[in-house]
Amino acid sequence: MIYVVFHSTTEALKAEERMLECGLSCELMPVPKSISAGCGLCIKTEEPLERVMEVLKGLKVESVYNEGFERLLP
Repeated sequence: MIYVVFHSTTEALKAEERMLECGLSCELMPVPKSISAGCGLCIKTEEPLERVMEVLKGLKVESVYNEGFERLLP
């Protein structure tokens, strides 16, 4: 499971829409308290990181965390 954190609510909403359009499962949710970053919304998904980043290319992703809340990207 990964959490994708965004710079803005608009980017989080765009990301959810894009992922669903591409057939990827995801859940838009508040950023977990263990992660102090972003706009307050994140996407939680069990899809492969590489595929998620491919679909979200061009959006302003702030960071990506694993289920243990360790930072994976930037």
